[in-house]
Amino acid sequence: MQRLLALLLLVGLLSGLMSGLNGVAAAPQEPLEVVRNNAREMIQALRDNRRELEQDPSRIYDLVDEIVLPYFDFTTMARWVLGRNWRQATPEQRREFTQQFRNLLINTYGNTLLEYSGEELVFPGNAVVGEGDDVTVRSQIQPQRGPAVPIHYSMHLTDDGWKVYDVTIDGVSLVTNYRNSFSSQINATGLDALIADLRRRNARGIVN
Repeated sequence: MQRLLALLLLVGLLSGLMSGLNGVAAAPQEPLEVVRNNAREMIQALRDNRRELEQDPSRIYDLVDEIVLPYFDFTTMARWVLGRNWRQATPEQRREFTQQFRNLLINTYGNTLLEYSGEELVFPGNAVVGEGDDVTVRSQIQPQRGPAVPIHYSMHLTDDGWKVYDVTIDGVSLVTNYRNSFSSQINATGLDALIADLRRRNARGIVN
């Protein structure tokens, strides 16, 4: 349960780290700049829309869709989450799973962002590990109480700029976490059943 709560905190905060307020990509930035500079922008978006969000919490999903998603490589994430099941899936199954996985993260980010209460993002001196077109940006979330939680963003350079393809919190990978969960479900009931389950959960806004 603690790992799940930490993961939800992670993805909620992560969604504020990857884009500008207008949802339009700016000139290419270095990975650390993308993470550090745009953290402030999402926090500002939450502040600017606080009253509207209090009146209509579902508005958060539009903000996540507009601000966050252009900076995730969902195809890569979906492929790695499914693992060998991706290779066995039809093109239609791949498309539908990627869409439902994307919707799942929208719901997860949105629900958690509504609970954001001023946690601070800090970076070590050697925040970027790796070189070339695949790096890891290291940071820590400092809760208002308790020890800092290390968070690592795996990013690669694409034709559309730097994209996030995995996130690790306190040693737990987002991709691996979902892969283990979905693999068990696929083994039990099949990929189509998983997709149908995700579709139902997304329609209800249920992310757990």
